[in-house]
Amino acid sequence: MKKTMKTILTTLFLLINLISYSQNFTEEYLKKSTNLSDEIPSYIKDVIKNENLAKIEIYKTILEKNDLNIDKLESFMIIDEKSQDPSNYSHAGIIIVGKKHYSFLFEKDNYNITNEFLENYSTIDKSNARSIIFSYLSNKEFDKLLALAKNENSYFEKSISPKMEYEISVYNQGSEKRLKMLFLHDFITEIIE
Repeated sequence: MKKTMKTILTTLFLLINLISYSQNFTEEYLKKSTNLSDEIPSYIKDVIKNENLAKIEIYKTILEKNDLNIDKLESFMIIDEKSQDPSNYSHAGIIIVGKKHYSFLFEKDNYNITNEFLENYSTIDKSNARSIIFSYLSNKEFDKLLALAKNENSYFEKSISPKMEYEISVYNQGSEKRLKMLFLHDFITEIIE
């Protein structure tokens, strides 16, 4: 009887771990980005969830055009850039898969693949937030991006409004924390060392 109970518990434990491990990027992203306080009304949570689903569809489309499936990739990184000025909307980004880069740009109500996200991939331009973020991600220096995020809080305290927001997503299925997300802004160029 004890041996049977132990076998059942072990099997349940393994199944629970397998189910939690098998989550893909879409599931992880939605879980992390919609994990909101209970104080937020449900209709706002629904709006946020729908916005995030639309964003995931953009990523999927860009990768599918390159014969890749976002939910089957083991690891990749995304820099998603959006303007903070509603009158001058822009949206661009780059998905980094291994040593390859797939960038996109919102133009004329459509997302297109482009190589225009960064003019030069090989060197860091400290006056360009895109270049700083790309360089640190390419060199797997997420800790430096975290430090920039902490330092940029002083700009918000001074009521300085950013022009651009960068959402950084780092996905690694083999990691304990599979999805890391971070938000940075264009004034990181003023605080980088």
